[in-house]
Amino acid sequence: MSKKILIVDDNKSDLDSMKKILEKAKYDVVATASEKTALVHVNKQKFDLILLDINMPKLSGYELLKLMKRDSKSDKPVIMFVSIVPYTKVDMSGADGFIQKPFDEKSFLGGVKKALN
Repeated sequence: MSKKILIVDDNKSDLDSMKKILEKAKYDVVATASEKTALVHVNKQKFDLILLDINMPKLSGYELLKLMKRDSKSDKPVIMFVSIVPYTKVDMSGADGFIQKPFDEKSFLGGVKKALN
């Protein structure tokens, strides 16, 4: 059975690219650009991994992560995406790792595989 991954990113290009990479690697992927939709998915489905962008339009990735942890029964790993923000300024409380944007396919998949193991 393939691992189920939720991607939350407001950048359509990044979202599509990550989804394509993960599906090619045979993961079951749910992708959304909406914080509200992400919360609905987390409350209705079980995910093996959640990939969450820090810079979202309505709620920051940090706020969304807190809501996900509060509202879901899941203790699954969460990886935060870091774009322009320097890693040293990233609040990793509640997150299990990070992937720096922009990323290449190999490093992205490496981070996902590491989080799933």
